[in-house]
Amino acid sequence: TATVIKDVHIHIGKDLLVNLDIKSKEVLCMKLLNFILQPTVYDDIRDVARDFDLEVNMDKYLKVDVVKKFIDFYKMGFL
Repeated sequence: TATVIKDVHIHIGKDLLVNLDIKSKEVLCMKLLNFILQPTVYDDIRDVARDFDLEVNMDKYLKVDVVKKFIDFYKMGFL
């Protein structure tokens, strides 16, 4: 599948995403998609979501201009 996040130096919890094998990446994706409409039950995913700052990590996305527009729309109250 295509990704909008570059695979270089991305930290998921305490691990670098580059260092994870394909099985670990699949488990991580399944954790994210499991019960997607409900609050997460996984502490590691919850911690990453609480600590992640979109503006600080903007350079990790392939289309930085789209992220900037998203942040602008969010700040204006469109989302």
